[in-house]
Amino acid sequence: ETLVKSTTYTREIMTEPNGNFRFERLPYGLYRVYARSEGMGTEPRDKVQTARDRPARNVVVGVYVTATAIGRVIDGESEEPISGAKITVQSSYGPGQVRRRRFESVTNDSGEFAFDQLPGGFHIAQASAKGYIQPPSASAAQTFSLQPAERRTDLLLRLTHGGTVEG
Repeated sequence: ETLVKSTTYTREIMTEPNGNFRFERLPYGLYRVYARSEGMGTEPRDKVQTARDRPARNVVVGVYVTATAIGRVIDGESEEPISGAKITVQSSYGPGQVRRRRFESVTNDSGEFAFDQLPGGFHIAQASAKGYIQPPSASAAQTFSLQPAERRTDLLLRLTHGGTVEG
């Protein structure tokens, strides 16, 4: 399934068996084109322009088999979960790991987070939260790799409150 979307207009179609697609009679303007399929992630194409007598041709929308990373963020001193922490995953993937993409999420009340649209490749997960700092050790970040369709559930990120200096 392929979608085309602008700020005021959305249309979706099924791709042909060979992956080709064609949207006809779109209002002139800029569009975001992306694919949607169970178990697949997409690399959307932004700013695809349609104009009079200038159709947008050879638009390629990349897709990949997704992988999943699940984990928790905890207070490094009390071991209590941290809700509302921001998790950022920097991904390097594709042939030679040359493609890069950033994913973000927020922990739930139990300090848990999940990313279910990651590409197979190398990833760095990092946590941050109001009132906490990232300790000098690497415990607030974790580097890991995923294979396509892999599910990893053991990520643990720790944050601390930091110290105080008075004079």
